[in-house]
Amino acid sequence: MAAPYSPLNISVCEHPRCQSRCAVSQRCGACGDPSAENGESIYGTRGGPFQPAKWSVSTCRDDKVFVHVLRWPGDGPITLPAVAKKIVGSRLVTGGEVGVKSTEQGIILTVPQASRQALDTIIELRLDGSTKDIPALGAR
Repeated sequence: MAAPYSPLNISVCEHPRCQSRCAVSQRCGACGDPSAENGESIYGTRGGPFQPAKWSVSTCRDDKVFVHVLRWPGDGPITLPAVAKKIVGSRLVTGGEVGVKSTEQGIILTVPQASRQALDTIIELRLDGSTKDIPALGAR
């Protein structure tokens, strides 16, 4: 189950035929089901390890962290706090390219404008171990 601050609770329908901007939990029928495409980043996850920020939330499960960018803070990269695990893989769940660079100061995520989603760009980070023992990390 996702944490109370996960994208599951704040997503809205953006389908062009939906006149009411219905909440995802109250489907208008025209919009389909985004969870069929991105459900792995919500269902069966827990919140964290990154604390919610004005522009993002994160969820995690097993050896994966999902960073949900809900509003881009600018044109440049996003910096997250460093984790004590090595990042062994990454992908943009919503399709496109993502650049990931780990430093002692943090994790730098770069997503080109063309690969950013208007509502929720989901970045998957695969770690070299379980996320269960990673403490909550402050957002930047």
